[in-house]
Amino acid sequence: MAKDALAEFIVRQLRTIVQPESDVELLDVEGGVARILYRRGYNPECPECVMSADDLRAYLLELFAEKAPHIRDVQLDVVEQGQPAS
Repeated sequence: MAKDALAEFIVRQLRTIVQPESDVELLDVEGGVARILYRRGYNPECPECVMSADDLRAYLLELFAEKAPHIRDVQLDVVEQGQPAS
C-alpha cells in the first residue's frame, strides 16, 4: 500500500466538508489511481446535505487535477452507514 503525502493532505481537507455525517479516508495510491474509502452517512433532517458518491468522486477528480495532477483517477469504496432499517 503506497501512501501519497499530497493526496493524504487533500483528503484530510475534504474530510472537513463531509463531516459530521460522513467520512473519507485515503486507502492507497497506485498507478495514478487514488483509492478512497467513503463512509457515507445519513441526515434525516437534511438528506441533500450528505454528498453523493458521484459528486464526491467528481470533486476529488477536480481537486487532484488542480493540486496533484499525478493522480488521474479515483476509485471510491463506498460504505453506507447510519440509514434507518426499512
